[in-house]
Amino acid sequence: MGHQRAAQALAGGIKMLDPTARVVHADSIQQSYPRVKRAFSGAYLKFINSFPNMWHKLYQSSRVNRTNKKSKELLHLLLAKKIRLIIEEFSPHAIVCTHPFPASVVSELKNRGLRIPQAGVITDYDLHALWVDQNVDHYIFGDEKLRDNFGLFGFKPASASFAGIPIDPVFNRDHNQVEVKRRLQIDPLKPLLLVAGGGWGLGDLGGITQQMVVQSVDCNVIVVCGTNTGLAKKLALRFKGESKIRIAGYIANMHEYILAADLVVTKPGGLTTSECLAAGKPMILFDVLYGQEYWNTRYLVEGGAALQGGNIREIPQLAEKIIGSPDIYRRMSVSAKAMGKPGAGLAAAAQVLKLAGK
Repeated sequence: MGHQRAAQALAGGIKMLDPTARVVHADSIQQSYPRVKRAFSGAYLKFINSFPNMWHKLYQSSRVNRTNKKSKELLHLLLAKKIRLIIEEFSPHAIVCTHPFPASVVSELKNRGLRIPQAGVITDYDLHALWVDQNVDHYIFGDEKLRDNFGLFGFKPASASFAGIPIDPVFNRDHNQVEVKRRLQIDPLKPLLLVAGGGWGLGDLGGITQQMVVQSVDCNVIVVCGTNTGLAKKLALRFKGESKIRIAGYIANMHEYILAADLVVTKPGGLTTSECLAAGKPMILFDVLYGQEYWNTRYLVEGGAALQGGNIREIPQLAEKIIGSPDIYRRMSVSAKAMGKPGAGLAAAAQVLKLAGK
C-alpha cells in the first residue's frame, strides 16, 4: 500500500509542476495477475505473521545479496510481458519504480535494448540489495545516510537525490490543528491518539484499543482499520458505547487525521511514518516485523521522533508519558519536524521531470 501511495503522491506532484504532463500509474502485479493478487497479498501477510523468524532469515539473506540473480530471473519471467506492453503502449520519457520488483524488470529490459531513463524511489529508510542496479539512472530516497549503504555493496549510483519519500503535497501547506479537529468533529480540547495499522489494518488494533479503555488513557482515540472492513465492523460493535473511541475503515483523507492527531500509534511503514514526520507528530511503533519495519523503526527511534512499544500493554503507558509531559512531547515533535520532508512529493516530482528532459 505504501508503494502505491508513493506513486500516487509522485504522480500528483508531477501534475502540479507540469499540468501538461501525462502520467500513467501501473501496478505490475495487479495487471499481470489480477485474479491472484489478493490471494498473494493474503498469503504474504499470513506468512510474515505466522513465521517471523523464517521471514527474518529470508529478508536478511536477500537484503545483503548483491546480485539476487535467481530472484531477478523469476521476477522477469513473471512480470516482464505486462511491463513491456505498458511501456510500448505509453511510450514514456521516463519510467519511475516505487518498488524493487518492477525496477528489476525494467532494468533487465534496458539490458535488452530499452532506452528510456529509469528512476528508483526507495520508500523505506533502508536499502535492500534488490535496489542496487547499474541501470537505474537516478535514485530518490528519504535520508542522505542511505548513500553510505550503497558503498556497502561496492556500488556508486549514477545519480541520486535526497528529496524524500514522496508524500501527498498537502503536507507542504500550513494547517491549523484546532480547525482540522473541528472539521473532523473531534473535540479540540482533548488530545487525540490516532491508531493506524497501515492500509491493510495490520496488528492487534483491537487489543490496543482495549488497553486504552482498560487503562483509562485521558484522550480521544481514533482507530483506522484501512481496507480491513471486517475488522472495522467487529471493533465498532465491540467498542460501541465507548464515547472516546471512534472506529474507522478506509479513509481517503488520512492526511487530515494525521494533522489532527497529537500522537500516532502505528506500524512503522515508510509512507505513514514519513507523513507523521512531515506533520511533526510523535509516534509509538508497534508490532515491528523484521525487514523494512525493523530498519524504519531504528531510524525513527534513533532520530528521537518515535518510541517502540514492546507489547500492547505498554502503549497506553507510553502514550501517557509522551502526552503528559510537555517537555517530552515538545522534544519528540521537534525531532519529527527536523526529520520530516513535507515537500518531498514536489521535490521528487521535480527530479523525475528533469530525468524526463522537462
